[in-house]
Amino acid sequence: MITIEILQLLKQLEELVENTKYIALLKLTIGLDHDEFFVLVNRIRASLPEDVKRASNVTRERDRILETARDEANHIIEESKAEAARILEEARLQAQRMVDQSEIVMMAKEQAQHIVTSAREDARQIRRGADEYARDVLNNLEAVLAKAIGTIQRGKETLEESLREEERVPAGTGRG
Repeated sequence: MITIEILQLLKQLEELVENTKYIALLKLTIGLDHDEFFVLVNRIRASLPEDVKRASNVTRERDRILETARDEANHIIEESKAEAARILEEARLQAQRMVDQSEIVMMAKEQAQHIVTSAREDARQIRRGADEYARDVLNNLEAVLAKAIGTIQRGKETLEESLREEERVPAGTGRG
């Protein structure tokens, strides 16, 4: 999708130059060497697919990491919910048994409350661990993407510098 957009833009640049008035014998538009322009456009086109492919790979890797992190986080959350439900059920059953023993009703209530509180704390810690893991994965992904963006930016700057140098060369000097 990005490759198609870039290639369309390069085609538009070529058409723009092809549609300008120029001196046919010299193949020059005032200040523009047609042959050199098309050589540069073709060089850009030849170098783009690898950069775009790398950017696409980074995007796919980011998506894969995010999906893995989401899956792992969901799995951990589901496990913590199941564990919390098991612990709560265990606490309920234990509390019911203790209630059945009338002389220790008060102790049963206290112990049940402790188990519920402990289960909730365990579930909270498990969720927190899942959130921290997801944050770490996203931080790593951000660093990878920042490197990719830096590479792309440097490529653009190099291209811009090349274009500025081309503009500084007087027409008809035969540079190329």
